[in-house]
Amino acid sequence: MDLRPLRPKLTVAMPTIPLDLPDIPPEEAYAAAASAGDAHAPRRFEDALAAHCGRRHAIACATGPAAAWAALAGLRLSPGDEVICSALVPDNTLLAMAAMGVRPVFVDVDPARMVASPAAVEAAQTPRTRAVVAAVGAAGQAGIEAVAAVTRRLELPLLEDGGQAFGSLSGQRLLGTIGRASFFDFGHGAPMTAWCGGALLTDDDRLAESARKALTDPCCAGLLPLGAPMPPHAAALGLAQLHRLPEILARRHALARCYLRHLLEIPDLILPDLQDGETHAWPVLWARLSTDYRAAQRDDILAGLLAHGIHAGKALRCAHRMPACVERFGKTTALPVAEALSKRTLRLPLFNRMREEQVEDVCRALTAELLKARLKMNDWPEGGQVNLED
Repeated sequence: MDLRPLRPKLTVAMPTIPLDLPDIPPEEAYAAAASAGDAHAPRRFEDALAAHCGRRHAIACATGPAAAWAALAGLRLSPGDEVICSALVPDNTLLAMAAMGVRPVFVDVDPARMVASPAAVEAAQTPRTRAVVAAVGAAGQAGIEAVAAVTRRLELPLLEDGGQAFGSLSGQRLLGTIGRASFFDFGHGAPMTAWCGGALLTDDDRLAESARKALTDPCCAGLLPLGAPMPPHAAALGLAQLHRLPEILARRHALARCYLRHLLEIPDLILPDLQDGETHAWPVLWARLSTDYRAAQRDDILAGLLAHGIHAGKALRCAHRMPACVERFGKTTALPVAEALSKRTLRLPLFNRMREEQVEDVCRALTAELLKARLKMNDWPEGGQVNLED
Protein backbone atom coordinates (compact mmCIF):
# COMPACT_ATOMS: atom_id res chain seq x y z
CA MET A 1 0.00 0.00 0.00
CA ASP A 2 1.34 3.41 -0.98
CA LEU A 3 1.24 5.67 2.09
CA ARG A 4 2.65 8.75 0.38
CA PRO A 5 -0.77 10.38 -0.24
CA LEU A 6 -1.51 10.11 3.48
CA ARG A 7 1.59 12.03 4.57
CA PRO A 8 0.85 15.62 5.58
CA LYS A 9 2.41 18.26 3.40
CA LEU A 10 4.86 20.41 5.31
CA THR A 11 5.10 23.95 4.08
CA VAL A 12 7.73 26.35 5.35
CA ALA A 13 7.22 30.00 4.60
CA MET A 14 10.49 31.38 3.31
CA PRO A 15 11.06 35.14 3.16
CA THR A 16 10.76 36.60 -0.31
CA ILE A 17 13.56 39.02 0.60
CA PRO A 18 16.23 37.45 2.87
CA LEU A 19 18.30 39.34 5.40
CA ASP A 20 21.52 38.52 3.56
CA LEU A 21 22.59 36.25 0.74
CA PRO A 22 26.06 35.05 -0.29
CA ASP A 23 27.32 36.39 -3.62
CA ILE A 24 29.38 33.57 -5.14
CA PRO A 25 29.34 33.40 -8.94
CA PRO A 26 29.77 29.91 -10.47
CA GLU A 27 33.30 30.61 -11.69
CA GLU A 28 34.40 31.51 -8.15
CA ALA A 29 32.74 28.40 -6.71
CA TYR A 30 34.50 26.22 -9.31
CA ALA A 31 37.86 27.86 -8.58
CA ALA A 32 37.38 27.28 -4.85
CA ALA A 33 36.51 23.62 -5.38
CA ALA A 34 39.53 23.14 -7.65
CA SER A 35 41.83 24.57 -4.95
CA ALA A 36 40.72 22.20 -2.20
CA GLY A 37 44.10 20.45 -2.24
CA ASP A 38 46.26 23.51 -2.89
CA ALA A 39 48.33 24.02 0.26
CA HIS A 40 49.65 27.35 -1.05
CA ALA A 41 46.21 28.98 -1.47
CA PRO A 42 46.05 30.37 2.10
CA ARG A 43 49.45 32.02 1.73
CA ARG A 44 48.43 33.67 -1.56
CA PHE A 45 45.29 35.00 0.10
CA GLU A 46 47.32 36.30 3.04
CA ASP A 47 49.79 38.07 0.75
CA ALA A 48 46.94 39.70 -1.17
CA LEU A 49 45.19 40.84 2.03
CA ALA A 50 48.40 42.32 3.43
CA ALA A 51 49.15 44.12 0.17
CA HIS A 52 45.60 45.49 -0.06
CA CYS A 53 45.72 46.92 3.47
CA GLY A 54 49.37 47.94 3.44
CA ARG A 55 50.10 45.71 6.45
CA ARG A 56 53.23 43.62 6.97
CA HIS A 57 51.36 40.50 8.01
CA ALA A 58 48.03 38.83 7.31
CA ILE A 59 47.04 35.51 8.87
CA ALA A 60 44.06 33.67 7.38
CA CYS A 61 41.95 31.69 9.85
CA ALA A 62 39.18 29.12 9.56
CA THR A 63 36.51 31.27 11.23
CA GLY A 64 35.82 34.81 12.36
CA PRO A 65 36.20 33.83 16.04
CA ALA A 66 39.54 32.21 15.16
CA ALA A 67 40.83 35.54 13.82
CA ALA A 68 39.75 37.33 17.01
CA TRP A 69 41.32 34.56 19.09
CA ALA A 70 44.57 34.83 17.12
CA ALA A 71 44.72 38.58 17.81
CA LEU A 72 44.32 37.98 21.54
CA ALA A 73 46.89 35.16 21.42
CA GLY A 74 49.28 37.46 19.58
CA LEU A 75 49.22 39.83 22.55
CA ARG A 76 50.16 36.87 24.79
CA LEU A 77 47.22 37.45 27.09
CA SER A 78 46.69 35.15 30.06
CA PRO A 79 43.51 33.88 31.71
CA GLY A 80 42.13 36.56 34.01
CA ASP A 81 43.58 39.48 32.04
CA GLU A 82 41.03 42.21 31.35
CA VAL A 83 40.11 43.49 27.89
CA ILE A 84 37.93 46.59 27.60
CA CYS A 85 35.22 46.37 24.94
CA SER A 86 31.86 47.84 24.03
CA ALA A 87 28.69 46.35 25.47
CA LEU A 88 27.71 45.82 21.82
CA VAL A 89 30.78 43.64 21.12
CA PRO A 90 30.07 41.08 18.36
CA ASP A 91 29.52 37.44 19.27
CA ASN A 92 32.68 36.35 17.41
CA THR A 93 34.89 38.47 19.66
CA LEU A 94 33.06 37.43 22.80
CA LEU A 95 33.50 33.77 21.88
CA ALA A 96 37.22 34.30 21.32
CA MET A 97 37.61 36.01 24.71
CA ALA A 98 35.83 33.13 26.44
CA ALA A 99 38.09 30.61 24.67
CA MET A 100 41.18 32.59 25.67
CA GLY A 101 40.02 32.91 29.27
CA VAL A 102 40.34 36.69 29.39
CA ARG A 103 37.74 38.81 31.12
CA PRO A 104 35.78 41.35 29.03
CA VAL A 105 35.12 44.66 30.75
CA PHE A 106 32.02 46.05 29.08
CA VAL A 107 31.62 49.81 28.67
CA ASP A 108 28.84 51.98 27.33
CA VAL A 109 28.82 53.38 23.81
CA ASP A 110 28.78 56.71 22.07
CA PRO A 111 25.13 57.11 20.93
CA ALA A 112 26.02 58.63 17.56
CA ARG A 113 28.83 56.26 16.60
CA MET A 114 27.71 53.10 18.44
CA VAL A 115 31.30 52.27 19.41
CA ALA A 116 32.84 52.24 22.87
CA SER A 117 32.71 55.68 24.47
CA PRO A 118 36.27 57.04 24.76
CA ALA A 119 35.50 58.46 28.21
CA ALA A 120 34.11 55.11 29.36
CA VAL A 121 37.19 53.30 28.06
CA GLU A 122 39.46 55.58 30.04
CA ALA A 123 37.37 55.16 33.20
CA ALA A 124 37.36 51.35 32.91
CA GLN A 125 41.14 50.91 33.02
CA THR A 126 42.47 48.88 35.96
CA PRO A 127 45.88 47.34 36.77
CA ARG A 128 44.59 44.14 35.12
CA THR A 129 43.75 45.85 31.80
CA ARG A 130 45.87 44.48 28.97
CA ALA A 131 44.11 45.66 25.78
CA VAL A 132 41.13 47.44 24.26
CA VAL A 133 38.96 45.99 21.49
CA ALA A 134 37.10 48.55 19.36
CA ALA A 135 34.41 47.24 17.01
CA VAL A 136 33.39 49.14 13.90
CA GLY A 137 30.16 51.03 14.58
CA ALA A 138 27.61 53.23 12.87
CA ALA A 139 30.15 55.90 12.00
CA GLY A 140 32.57 53.39 10.57
CA GLN A 141 36.22 54.12 11.12
CA ALA A 142 35.65 57.54 12.69
CA GLY A 143 34.47 55.97 15.93
CA ILE A 144 37.51 53.71 16.20
CA GLU A 145 39.88 56.64 15.66
CA ALA A 146 38.40 58.35 18.74
CA VAL A 147 39.04 55.24 20.84
CA ALA A 148 42.57 54.95 19.40
CA ALA A 149 43.44 58.40 20.74
CA VAL A 150 42.56 57.21 24.26
CA THR A 151 44.52 53.95 23.99
CA ARG A 152 47.60 55.85 22.84
CA ARG A 153 47.36 58.06 25.90
CA LEU A 154 46.86 55.04 28.19
CA GLU A 155 49.61 53.08 26.38
CA LEU A 156 47.30 50.11 25.80
CA PRO A 157 47.29 48.02 22.61
CA LEU A 158 44.20 48.54 20.47
CA LEU A 159 42.65 45.66 18.52
CA GLU A 160 40.26 46.69 15.75
CA ASP A 161 37.28 44.41 15.35
CA GLY A 162 36.40 45.08 11.71
CA GLY A 163 33.61 42.48 11.72
CA GLN A 164 32.43 42.00 8.14
CA ALA A 165 33.26 45.57 7.09
CA PHE A 166 36.47 44.74 5.22
CA GLY A 167 37.27 47.41 2.63
CA SER A 168 35.69 50.33 4.47
CA LEU A 169 37.65 53.52 3.86
CA SER A 170 37.75 56.90 5.61
CA GLY A 171 39.68 59.47 3.60
CA GLN A 172 42.81 57.60 2.58
CA ARG A 173 42.86 55.21 5.54
CA LEU A 174 41.43 51.70 5.47
CA LEU A 175 39.57 50.13 8.36
CA GLY A 176 41.99 47.75 10.03
CA THR A 177 45.06 49.96 9.80
CA ILE A 178 44.77 51.99 13.03
CA GLY A 179 45.36 49.60 15.93
CA ARG A 180 48.18 47.25 16.86
CA ALA A 181 46.25 44.59 14.98
CA SER A 182 42.85 44.10 13.39
CA PHE A 183 40.66 41.12 12.58
CA PHE A 184 37.83 40.48 10.14
CA ASP A 185 35.11 37.91 9.51
CA PHE A 186 34.62 36.52 5.99
CA GLY A 187 31.62 34.33 6.83
CA HIS A 188 28.92 33.45 4.31
CA GLY A 189 26.89 36.64 4.91
CA ALA A 190 29.81 39.06 4.60
CA PRO A 191 30.03 41.50 1.67
CA MET A 192 33.36 39.88 0.78
CA THR A 193 32.99 36.23 1.69
CA ALA A 194 35.20 33.19 1.87
CA TRP A 195 32.08 31.28 2.97
CA CYS A 196 33.90 30.60 6.22
CA GLY A 197 36.98 32.22 7.65
CA GLY A 198 38.54 35.38 8.95
CA ALA A 199 41.90 37.11 9.02
CA LEU A 200 44.26 38.90 11.37
CA LEU A 201 46.25 41.90 10.06
CA THR A 202 49.17 43.60 11.79
CA ASP A 203 52.51 45.36 11.33
CA ASP A 204 53.83 43.90 14.58
CA ASP A 205 56.31 41.09 13.78
CA ARG A 206 56.22 39.68 17.29
CA LEU A 207 52.44 39.68 17.48
CA ALA A 208 52.18 37.95 14.10
CA GLU A 209 54.72 35.31 15.10
CA SER A 210 52.90 34.60 18.38
CA ALA A 211 49.51 34.43 16.68
CA ARG A 212 50.67 32.06 13.95
CA LYS A 213 52.42 29.84 16.46
CA ALA A 214 49.28 29.69 18.64
CA LEU A 215 47.10 28.73 15.66
CA THR A 216 49.30 25.73 14.86
CA ASP A 217 50.13 24.72 18.44
CA PRO A 218 48.89 21.18 19.22
CA CYS A 219 47.91 22.47 22.66
CA CYS A 220 45.20 24.53 20.93
CA ALA A 221 43.56 21.46 19.40
CA GLY A 222 40.79 21.64 21.97
CA LEU A 223 39.84 25.07 20.66
CA LEU A 224 39.30 23.88 17.09
CA PRO A 225 37.72 25.20 14.91
CA LEU A 226 38.63 28.41 16.77
CA GLY A 227 42.34 27.72 16.36
CA ALA A 228 42.35 26.28 12.85
CA PRO A 229 44.09 27.87 9.85
CA MET A 230 41.93 28.70 6.84
CA PRO A 231 41.32 25.77 4.46
CA PRO A 232 42.57 26.12 0.86
CA HIS A 233 39.12 26.27 -0.80
CA ALA A 234 38.05 29.15 1.47
CA ALA A 235 41.29 31.02 0.75
CA ALA A 236 40.78 30.62 -3.01
CA LEU A 237 37.24 31.97 -2.76
CA GLY A 238 38.38 34.85 -0.58
CA LEU A 239 41.09 35.77 -3.10
CA ALA A 240 38.57 35.80 -5.97
CA GLN A 241 36.25 38.00 -3.92
CA LEU A 242 39.09 40.36 -3.02
CA HIS A 243 39.73 40.95 -6.72
CA ARG A 244 36.05 41.90 -7.04
CA LEU A 245 35.96 44.07 -3.90
CA PRO A 246 35.62 47.49 -5.62
CA GLU A 247 32.58 46.21 -7.52
CA ILE A 248 31.08 44.76 -4.33
CA LEU A 249 31.57 47.96 -2.33
CA ALA A 250 30.15 50.15 -5.08
CA ARG A 251 27.05 48.00 -5.30
CA ARG A 252 26.39 48.01 -1.56
CA HIS A 253 26.99 51.75 -1.39
CA ALA A 254 24.38 52.28 -4.13
CA LEU A 255 21.88 50.08 -2.28
CA ALA A 256 22.48 51.97 0.99
CA ARG A 257 21.82 55.27 -0.79
CA CYS A 258 18.64 53.82 -2.27
CA TYR A 259 17.45 52.92 1.24
CA LEU A 260 18.25 56.36 2.60
CA ARG A 261 16.52 58.08 -0.30
CA HIS A 262 13.28 56.26 0.49
CA LEU A 263 13.44 56.41 4.29
CA LEU A 264 14.92 59.81 5.11
CA GLU A 265 11.55 61.57 5.32
CA ILE A 266 10.05 59.13 7.83
CA PRO A 267 9.96 60.97 11.16
CA ASP A 268 10.22 57.87 13.35
CA LEU A 269 13.54 56.63 11.93
CA ILE A 270 17.14 57.57 12.70
CA LEU A 271 19.36 56.46 9.82
CA PRO A 272 23.10 56.07 9.15
CA ASP A 273 24.88 59.20 8.03
CA LEU A 274 26.84 58.86 4.78
CA GLN A 275 29.88 61.13 5.02
CA ASP A 276 31.70 62.52 2.00
CA GLY A 277 35.03 60.79 1.46
CA GLU A 278 33.95 57.60 3.23
CA THR A 279 33.40 54.23 1.61
CA HIS A 280 31.57 51.87 3.95
CA ALA A 281 31.24 48.17 3.22
CA TRP A 282 27.72 48.18 4.67
CA PRO A 283 27.78 44.69 6.18
CA VAL A 284 24.60 45.80 7.95
CA LEU A 285 21.98 48.39 7.00
CA TRP A 286 20.45 49.51 10.29
CA ALA A 287 17.62 51.86 11.14
CA ARG A 288 16.91 53.07 14.67
CA LEU A 289 13.41 53.78 15.91
CA SER A 290 12.73 57.03 17.75
CA THR A 291 12.62 57.14 21.54
CA ASP A 292 8.82 56.73 21.43
CA TYR A 293 9.32 53.03 20.68
CA ARG A 294 10.14 50.13 22.96
CA ALA A 295 11.53 46.65 22.31
CA ALA A 296 8.07 45.08 22.10
CA GLN A 297 7.01 47.51 19.38
CA ARG A 298 10.26 46.90 17.51
CA ASP A 299 9.53 43.17 17.64
CA ASP A 300 5.98 43.76 16.34
CA ILE A 301 7.44 45.66 13.38
CA LEU A 302 9.84 42.80 12.65
CA ALA A 303 6.95 40.32 12.76
CA GLY A 304 4.97 42.56 10.42
CA LEU A 305 7.84 42.70 7.94
CA LEU A 306 8.09 38.92 8.00
CA ALA A 307 4.38 38.74 7.17
CA HIS A 308 5.27 40.78 4.07
CA GLY A 309 7.90 38.17 3.17
CA ILE A 310 10.77 40.33 4.38
CA HIS A 311 13.40 38.98 6.78
CA ALA A 312 14.66 41.80 9.02
CA GLY A 313 16.30 41.40 12.40
CA LYS A 314 17.60 42.89 15.62
CA ALA A 315 20.76 44.78 14.75
CA LEU A 316 22.34 44.99 18.20
CA ARG A 317 22.60 42.84 21.30
CA CYS A 318 24.00 43.82 24.69
CA ALA A 319 26.62 41.26 25.61
CA HIS A 320 26.56 42.16 29.30
CA ARG A 321 22.87 41.17 29.49
CA MET A 322 23.31 37.76 27.85
CA PRO A 323 22.68 34.98 30.41
CA ALA A 324 25.86 33.11 29.42
CA CYS A 325 27.96 36.24 29.98
CA VAL A 326 26.33 36.99 33.32
CA GLU A 327 26.93 33.42 34.44
CA ARG A 328 30.57 33.39 33.35
CA PHE A 329 31.69 36.94 34.11
CA GLY A 330 29.15 38.20 36.62
CA LYS A 331 26.75 41.11 36.48
CA THR A 332 27.74 44.44 34.98
CA THR A 333 26.34 47.77 36.08
CA ALA A 334 23.67 49.25 33.81
CA LEU A 335 24.96 50.65 30.52
CA PRO A 336 21.94 52.75 29.54
CA VAL A 337 22.98 53.97 26.10
CA ALA A 338 23.83 50.53 24.74
CA GLU A 339 20.72 49.02 26.30
CA ALA A 340 18.46 51.67 24.79
CA LEU A 341 20.03 51.33 21.34
CA SER A 342 19.73 47.55 21.37
CA LYS A 343 15.97 47.80 21.98
CA ARG A 344 15.23 50.22 19.14
CA THR A 345 17.52 49.25 16.27
CA LEU A 346 16.46 47.20 13.24
CA ARG A 347 18.61 45.40 10.70
CA LEU A 348 17.19 45.63 7.19
CA PRO A 349 17.95 43.27 4.27
CA LEU A 350 21.08 44.07 2.29
CA PHE A 351 23.04 41.76 0.01
CA ASN A 352 25.22 42.20 -3.06
CA ARG A 353 22.67 40.92 -5.59
CA MET A 354 19.75 42.85 -4.12
CA ARG A 355 17.71 44.86 -6.62
CA GLU A 356 16.43 48.41 -6.19
CA GLU A 357 12.86 47.12 -6.52
CA GLN A 358 13.48 44.92 -3.49
CA VAL A 359 14.77 47.89 -1.52
CA GLU A 360 11.59 49.76 -2.44
CA ASP A 361 9.49 46.79 -1.29
CA VAL A 362 11.25 46.77 2.07
CA CYS A 363 10.80 50.52 2.50
CA ARG A 364 7.13 50.34 1.58
CA ALA A 365 6.49 47.51 4.04
CA LEU A 366 8.49 49.21 6.80
CA THR A 367 6.52 52.41 6.30
CA ALA A 368 3.26 50.49 6.60
CA GLU A 369 4.36 48.75 9.79
CA LEU A 370 5.52 52.03 11.32
CA LEU A 371 2.13 53.51 10.55
CA LYS A 372 0.40 50.56 12.24
CA ALA A 373 2.61 50.99 15.31
CA ARG A 374 1.87 54.71 15.44
CA LEU A 375 -1.83 54.16 15.11
CA LYS A 376 -1.67 51.78 18.08
CA MET A 377 0.11 54.49 20.04
CA ASN A 378 -2.36 57.02 18.60
CA ASP A 379 0.43 59.52 18.28
CA TRP A 380 1.65 59.90 14.69
CA PRO A 381 3.94 62.98 14.70
CA GLU A 382 2.33 66.16 13.49
CA GLY A 383 3.39 66.90 9.93
CA GLY A 384 4.63 63.33 9.35
CA GLN A 385 3.37 62.22 5.93
CA VAL A 386 3.35 58.65 4.71
CA ASN A 387 2.62 57.63 1.16
CA LEU A 388 2.31 53.85 1.02
CA GLU A 389 2.18 53.90 -2.79
CA ASP A 390 5.43 55.82 -3.19
